[in-house]
Amino acid sequence: MDFFLHIPKSAGTAVRTLIAKNSKTITPDQLLVVYDNETSIDSIDRDKYKIVFGHFGMNFIRKFKQPEDRIFTFLRDPHDRLISFYNYWISGQANSVGSELSKNMSIDEFLASDIDNIKEQVNNIQTWMYAADYRIRERKRLENLLNYEILAIAKNNIEKFDFIGFQDTFNDSMIQLAPLVGIDPSSLKLKKINETKLKTLDKIDISKTKKYISLDMHIYEIAKKISKIK
Repeated sequence: MDFFLHIPKSAGTAVRTLIAKNSKTITPDQLLVVYDNETSIDSIDRDKYKIVFGHFGMNFIRKFKQPEDRIFTFLRDPHDRLISFYNYWISGQANSVGSELSKNMSIDEFLASDIDNIKEQVNNIQTWMYAADYRIRERKRLENLLNYEILAIAKNNIEKFDFIGFQDTFNDSMIQLAPLVGIDPSSLKLKKINETKLKTLDKIDISKTKKYISLDMHIYEIAKKISKIK
C-alpha cells in the first residue's frame, strides 16, 4: 500500500484521476481518499486499497506505513499555491467553516484572517504537512520548536519519499510517476494545467505573501534538489 500526501491546491486530484483512468494495476476502487475529518481513523484495509490519498501529514502516514510502502507527493510554487487557495476560498467553492465570511475579503484581509481553516492553509502548509500535520492543534503542540527545527524535520521526512512531483512541471512529473503506479507513460493524454487566474487582480505582489510562506519557499527548493537525486 502506498500513500499520496496531497498538498491542497497542488495537483493531487489530477494525479488521482489519471491513476484511476489509466493504471493497469490499480483499479479506481483501490484508491482510498481520506478526508480531513477522517484522519483519526484507526485502521485501513490493506487488502482492499493500494493507494491512500488525502490532506494528511506525516503523522498520519507514520501511523499506518509499513516498510514496503511507498510515499508520493506533489508540491507547488508556494506563492502560486497561496493565490490559488485565495481564489478558491473567495469564490465560495471551499464549502468549509469560514468560507462564507471570506467571500468578499481582499488578499490582505484573507492573509491576516483569524479563521483557523484559513490560517492553517496560509501559513507554511507544505512544510507543516511534511513535518507533522498542518492543523492548528498540531502547531500548538509543537509551538516550542523554532522555525528552522520544523524545517529540518520536514526536510528529513521528505528525503525519505519515493517520489516527489511538482504541479509547476506537471506533465514531466506525471510521466515520471506513471511507471510507479502501473501506467504506460506513452498512454497518458496530458493537458497543460491552467495558470493561476486571479479573480480581482492580474498580479499579487509576492511581498504580500512572503512572510506567510517563508518556510514553504525553503522546502520547495529543497524538494526540487532531492527530486533530481532520486
